[in-house]
Amino acid sequence: MVTMSSDAFVQTIISADPAIRDRSLDALCSECTLSELVRACTELDRFRRACPNLFERVRATTFLYAIHRFYLPPLLAGAGPGRIPYAGYAH
Repeated sequence: MVTMSSDAFVQTIISADPAIRDRSLDALCSECTLSELVRACTELDRFRRACPNLFERVRATTFLYAIHRFYLPPLLAGAGPGRIPYAGYAH
């Protein structure tokens, strides 16, 4: 299994090389473990907050959304407690 460094996500956003810039998020995330994705999210959030370029900030935010919505939940499904009880939902 090839592991993807968290830096690869930021490089995908800022690269001028189309071969790197046009990589799909699925290609970046599909082989990552839970800890690698969490590390990538931390790096993307740090990048997003410090970046002066609006387009790059928006792209980083979109990556963060997609990772949290589509890639982290399946990895967390077997992690044990974490479901919200109905009383908490109703509150």
